[in-house]
Amino acid sequence: MGVSTPTALLSLALCLSGGFQQGYVASVLNQPYIAVEEYINTSWIERFDTPIDRDWLNLIWSALNIAYPLATILGQ
Repeated sequence: MGVSTPTALLSLALCLSGGFQQGYVASVLNQPYIAVEEYINTSWIERFDTPIDRDWLNLIWSALNIAYPLATILGQ
């Protein structure tokens, strides 16, 4: 019993489209990371009069990377 051509094309399209979104999110968010990190650090200094710890910066950056796709899903 073979697989029909439309089913095979649908499977291929679904496989390729899942990786596209992940790559898009990674490229869009990671391009301006230096400017975003500087903004976070500047905001932290204004509030607490000390530079942000690298671990906290990584935590905030990770939260932003997670929030973007979630906001996209919820906004649709």
